[in-house]
Amino acid sequence: GPTLQDKIEALHGNENVRIIKLMGGGRIGAYSEDPVSFADILLPNLEEFHCDGVNLGRLTLTKDLTPNLQVLSMENPTMSDDPQFTIECPTLKAVSINYCSSGHFGWLLQLLETATELEEFSSYKLIVGSTLKFASN
Repeated sequence: GPTLQDKIEALHGNENVRIIKLMGGGRIGAYSEDPVSFADILLPNLEEFHCDGVNLGRLTLTKDLTPNLQVLSMENPTMSDDPQFTIECPTLKAVSINYCSSGHFGWLLQLLETATELEEFSSYKLIVGSTLKFASN
């Protein structure tokens, strides 16, 4: 059957998708080791992106690709020390990041810098080597 990567790529351009939930392993605490890419996927009406236990090697969520994204929830989102994440969504209102300690966090600083409408930010076991600055304050 189709792989998770095939299913992700098949979403490109779908105007009906409002919520995406990528779940790894099929059980709580399970982890998908093979990295997947969620990049350059146009989802004009996506409002929520949830990722739990899926090893994202690349993630691109921007105002051009996901102009209506309001909720971002990531738990254990990558095994990489240098994930290729670009998250620049001014419309984000709620962000939750749990169990994330990858070495390079430029993507998180950029996320916070561009999320000018952010109302909620929560984290658990998020290890960041610098000060978080919120543009929404």
